[in-house]
Amino acid sequence: MSFFQHELLTLLPVVRAYALIVTRQSSSAADDLVQDTLEKAWRAQDQFQPGTSMKAWLFTILRNSQHNEWRRSRRLVEDPEGAHAATLRSEPAQGWRIEFLDVLDAIERLDPASRQALLLVTAGLSYEEVAIVCESPLRTVQSRVRRARQRLAAQLEPEAKSNPGPEPEPRPQHNPRPEPGQEPTRTPARHLAEAGA
Repeated sequence: MSFFQHELLTLLPVVRAYALIVTRQSSSAADDLVQDTLEKAWRAQDQFQPGTSMKAWLFTILRNSQHNEWRRSRRLVEDPEGAHAATLRSEPAQGWRIEFLDVLDAIERLDPASRQALLLVTAGLSYEEVAIVCESPLRTVQSRVRRARQRLAAQLEPEAKSNPGPEPEPRPQHNPRPEPGQEPTRTPARHLAEAGA
């Protein structure tokens, strides 16, 4: 078995896990996407540069395949209002499934660049590998992931904002000027300064 084949097989579970995320847990769609990715990688194995990250290379192929499939599928059914899609969905009985779908919906509402960076990091790629896949600077990727996490937290915790809890106790204000006839307050800094003088 060649190095290329070994690496491809080793990374297969990670690629499939990411495919499940981007296809919204559709097993058949994820399998199709993984198969398409592996076929393209196999045909283009001479383009892989040894010493670089095969994981990032595979995720780039997967991302491009997924974008192409998404563009193709958009042309199949015109449903701008979502009426057809709403008829295809049944509400799950399990609470965890509803929460899971809420998380997926919140992820879908993220801007595409932030969503992609977050999903790639979540799938196990390092920030450096995500920067390669997304063809973006490292700090841009880190910023996108941070903003995506903040937006998800805000979207998934709306009751936390509407009911923030008790107000924190106000901190006592330090008044450096004493009232007339009052001894000045000795702060630790003032105490040290007076002791050194």
